[in-house]
Amino acid sequence: MGFPVDVRTKVLIRCARICCLCFKQCGTKIEVHHIEQEADGGANTESNALPVCFDCHAEVGSYNTRHPKGTKYRGDELRARRDAIYKLVESGTLVAQVLVKQLPTNTASKSAAVVAGAIKSLPTQIDPSSESRDFLKHVLKATTALDALASKLVILGTEEAAWVLDSLVESSKDSSRAIEVLARLAPGLPIDQKLLIVERTVRNITLFGSPAHKAALLSEFNSELLQLPDGSLRMAFFSDVFGIIKRDQFDEVNELVPALVGAHAAVPEELWSDYVMLLIDQSGSSSFKGAPAAKQAMTRLPENVAKTSLQNLKPEVVSQFGLNRWEAARRLAKQYGHLIDGRHGAFVNDLATMSWRTFGEKYMTD
Repeated sequence: MGFPVDVRTKVLIRCARICCLCFKQCGTKIEVHHIEQEADGGANTESNALPVCFDCHAEVGSYNTRHPKGTKYRGDELRARRDAIYKLVESGTLVAQVLVKQLPTNTASKSAAVVAGAIKSLPTQIDPSSESRDFLKHVLKATTALDALASKLVILGTEEAAWVLDSLVESSKDSSRAIEVLARLAPGLPIDQKLLIVERTVRNITLFGSPAHKAALLSEFNSELLQLPDGSLRMAFFSDVFGIIKRDQFDEVNELVPALVGAHAAVPEELWSDYVMLLIDQSGSSSFKGAPAAKQAMTRLPENVAKTSLQNLKPEVVSQFGLNRWEAARRLAKQYGHLIDGRHGAFVNDLATMSWRTFGEKYMTD
């Protein structure tokens, strides 16, 4: 069955996508391995998960006890190496990436105790220079132009730049400006750093961000960036946004709906139908920004999203719509009804062609 997506996400964030055996910064080339195999009763839990690169995964998994050569990794050793990486990352995710590079090149071949000792000997915190602190304050000012940010970050040096990035990610919990700065910086970063920044920022905003900060994330991070996090993290974020919009608070809707439709490409496939239903609801609302944004988005849906939503649009649901919502659903059926055939296609055709009263008489349930 494998690890649930939420377990994989937590493990990859905790290790900063650093292989806990060879300390390689993996980016997307990382896997989550069972320390104790499922076939042997191993659980799909975080405590049994080991983040490793492709090469180390093959090495851990291919040891043949019938024809032993070398020394097999033991469970306690694997956990010790993993936990040592976790502890280092907790001191600052991007700083940890920099510090891992300082380990001697032969460290990975040593015992767990030696590895843990080598990691512990690294400084767990960077003491930033006054220049880096001033730079962070400067970019967080709303009046500061954000030109050539990546080049300016390079001037600070690798460790100082990592500290600035970590600080910005931490500030994203309660600062829309920090989200804006990160959105400008992320596209030019190496893939492993980009993944970490986006995952940690999305996680922060999902757990702690206000509706305004969630709208800022949707507006500032383009769809390409928002598609980088693991599936469960995106599900949690967009489900949270949908729930806030469904509360139908005027100010929240006017902030979130326009931002959401601008980032529709990042909505997980499992939420496509919910997304379109949200647009139907908002199309008939009185929000002066949310309603126009929803109506426009309904006319620009990707065909796969429109098809999925129409296939899941049930007669018993539509028959309970008020006039405004029914009209929104009817426009959807008119524009995209050709994508649906068979028995459900007949229902979609009725929705597109019948009057509200005739449709209600045919499909209204007692």
